[in-house]
Amino acid sequence: MLFSKPKPRWVKIQDPVAHAEAHSPLRSPESTVRDTWGAPAACYTTTAHFGNIGGVRYYNNCGPTAVTNLICMYRQKFKGQTVDPDTAKEIYDRVAKYGTSHLYFINSPSRLIHGTSDLRAGAYIRHCFSRIEGFVPQVRLLPLTEKNAIRSLEQGALLYLMLLGHPEYGSHHLVGCGYTVVRDPSTGEKKTYIKLCDGHNAAPRYLDTGDFRRHPGAYYAVQFSKERSR
Repeated sequence: MLFSKPKPRWVKIQDPVAHAEAHSPLRSPESTVRDTWGAPAACYTTTAHFGNIGGVRYYNNCGPTAVTNLICMYRQKFKGQTVDPDTAKEIYDRVAKYGTSHLYFINSPSRLIHGTSDLRAGAYIRHCFSRIEGFVPQVRLLPLTEKNAIRSLEQGALLYLMLLGHPEYGSHHLVGCGYTVVRDPSTGEKKTYIKLCDGHNAAPRYLDTGDFRRHPGAYYAVQFSKERSR
């Protein structure tokens, strides 16, 4: 697909329809929203909410922020608990400390050694849920494709996304929690966007799935429908 004009680097997508009109051949598009998590979606952020907790300054902390948002969303949807910012900070404190003590997360401003391990992030998610919520969700590693992501969301999973060199996010961990399909009614051409709790903004943002072909990534499908005891 040829874009009508280049997409600006680092600018996060707020409105899928407006983005499709500006950066694709779609004109006067219609949208179909599949908000698989809706109100329970938690959008706590790396800096504004979790940049300094208990006197500890956190750097490159998108991983523990994403794990915290997963736990907050689980509590809100399955336990009916409203997770306020103070409670979210308490959860994050436990998640981040566990991550640093077990080398899942390296809290460092260094450009060379920092952040959360992609390969160990699945175990990090499992252990944090086990310690904080008392059960282990199903966590499955998959390549990041539009087909895989939509299938996982339709099955009720949250997506722990791991991006590498992405045009809006660079290398980053974040949570996918729904999707929107934008369609040109005159041609039938479509574009799909994944709804995000991106760790940078306190409101949802979106990923253009067309970028997945040019910027490979992976994700962990985190499924809560079949809980099992630790």
